[in-house]
Amino acid sequence: MLIPNKISSHERGFTLVELLITTAVLAVLTFLALPSFNQWIVNTKIRSTTESVLAGFQLARAEAVRLNRGVRVTLNADTSWTVAEILSGNVIQTRPAAEGTGNTVMTITPGTATTVDFNGLGRVANLTPITQIDLDSTAIPAASTKELRIKINTGGAARACDPSHPSSDPRGC
Repeated sequence: MLIPNKISSHERGFTLVELLITTAVLAVLTFLALPSFNQWIVNTKIRSTTESVLAGFQLARAEAVRLNRGVRVTLNADTSWTVAEILSGNVIQTRPAAEGTGNTVMTITPGTATTVDFNGLGRVANLTPITQIDLDSTAIPAASTKELRIKINTGGAARACDPSHPSSDPRGC
């Protein structure tokens, strides 16, 4: 024989008023956190683009040494890049701009340069190579973004740094 469960008045669950108050509090907290979350997403996209471009340079240098022949990195203003052998034109790897970079913009120094050539020793071989790339975003105000920079020296080493830090800081440029 089954005995019915007796539920007391204090064990019934949440009231409608409690659910409405909880929903209102969550809505206010979400509204307050949204700008910070958007800023974090944009800065993550800048970091992702920086790491991708840096990986392209490191790949090109490593392939030049491995193959013992010239390898070229070609950058486009839309943040896409291609690594290819110089003589044969064989594409080693390419990265389209559509891979999640959002509103990230690249500023290349010198402004006319679009390539970096690495010789078989992994050193920069072209006369006017890219020496610096600044990456930023247009999605949020400039004061809220975390601009990053890639520097390429004549020895072929490329490194990412933060221009907002002093040069004495390991993170700085």
